[in-house]
Amino acid sequence: MTNIAQLGIRVESESVDTAATDLDRLVQAGTRTNAELAALNLKSREATRSLSDMAQRQRESATSLAQIAKAAVTVNHELQSLGLKQTYVAESMSDMALSSRQTVEQLELLNSRQQQSAQSTTNLATAVGQSTTELRAAAASLREMTAKLADIRRRQDQRNVDALAV
Repeated sequence: MTNIAQLGIRVESESVDTAATDLDRLVQAGTRTNAELAALNLKSREATRSLSDMAQRQRESATSLAQIAKAAVTVNHELQSLGLKQTYVAESMSDMALSSRQTVEQLELLNSRQQQSAQSTTNLATAVGQSTTELRAAAASLREMTAKLADIRRRQDQRNVDALAV
């Protein structure tokens, strides 16, 4: 009967040791993931800044093109008074200004989505960090349980020795 009890404690403690080792590996993977997410978040923020700069330059270009289109319209009116037709140029410039404004809108939308992605990455990194902390606590609890089982095993062995001695 004594051997069966010892075998049961030994088998259960081996499973706990394996679980503690597996949790340690999971904690390490979570730590690496957290570091990689932090790097991704930094790159995402850099991309957001680049997109913001690009959008600003595009807005400036759109403003410049609008001014050129306006000037072309003014010139066209003056040339029409001379009998020359420059409508094509003015319309082309207006089309370019419109296209540029649409590009700015698309860049702003892309920038907004990039910012949302950066926030999601930050949230994910926080969740991974919290999971890592919880996994460390679970691993510590399993180690404590392993120590208690080993203590129970030692006490049982001592009882068996004492029982055999009597």
